[in-house]
Amino acid sequence: MPFNPAKDIPDLSGKVIFITGGWWHLFTLTWSPGRTYPTTGTSGIGKAAVLALAAFNPTRIYFTGRNSAAGAAIIAEAQKLHPSLSSISSSLIFIQCDLASSRESIRSALANKFDSSRLDIFIANAGMMAVPEGLTAEGFEVQFGTNYFGHAVILRLLRPLMLRTAQEGSQVRFVAVSSFGHTMAPPSGIEFDRLRMPDAGTKWHRYGQSKLADILLAKSMAKRYPEIKSVSVHPGLVRTELGGRAEKSPFLMMMELLRWTPLYKSPEKGAHNLLWAATTANWEGGKYYEPVGK
Repeated sequence: MPFNPAKDIPDLSGKVIFITGGWWHLFTLTWSPGRTYPTTGTSGIGKAAVLALAAFNPTRIYFTGRNSAAGAAIIAEAQKLHPSLSSISSSLIFIQCDLASSRESIRSALANKFDSSRLDIFIANAGMMAVPEGLTAEGFEVQFGTNYFGHAVILRLLRPLMLRTAQEGSQVRFVAVSSFGHTMAPPSGIEFDRLRMPDAGTKWHRYGQSKLADILLAKSMAKRYPEIKSVSVHPGLVRTELGGRAEKSPFLMMMELLRWTPLYKSPEKGAHNLLWAATTANWEGGKYYEPVGK
């Protein structure tokens, strides 16, 4: 369906938003010796979403990533884009957080910086794709651990606050950014008995099951906590660094050649589906939507 963020996103006064993701950087801490695993943190559609939502007067936007300098750069860019919003520097809060780290590290990151008494919108966006094999600090396969488990930890920490906010009359949203890549999951679905094996299946199987898990997380949230409107979305083919930092394969090299064709969207347009899900009322909880709203 047609969606124009400038016209279709409503005023967000009083709203508090939490977004994982905004900027990747190449040399990142890894929990498997000899490997580096970049994620889409403060870049791509996460960054585009932060900058788009900042224009609609939310009380606060918390956004996560691994690079504090990159987080500061997003805040500076938002100030430049929206010079009339005098409070923007105080309304954007960067939280340095590695989704592949331990539960305690994630909990500590939120405890140090997240101080809101409400939460209206949670967009689980950050992720990685088809990276070399490895394990997170909790011992999970690195793609599953980052794309799903890290978000599940944050959701468990923030869900009580989201439920209280819903009780106050707000239409609280949880948006899980999945991918058409969920179709690459193993035929049996999520292989629970192999989630702690770094080399189980192919890197695409491992990516696919992590994105399938995001869809199932949103479905489960919609069923168990109907007070929170939960949904999963596919952003489309987006011109970001997510694929550019994946382990190379013939398939991925072909996709790289197509990045600058009309098949791929800019990060700004790639953020449309998640912005639509986070701010409009025209969707059914628990569903998976392709761009935009389909």
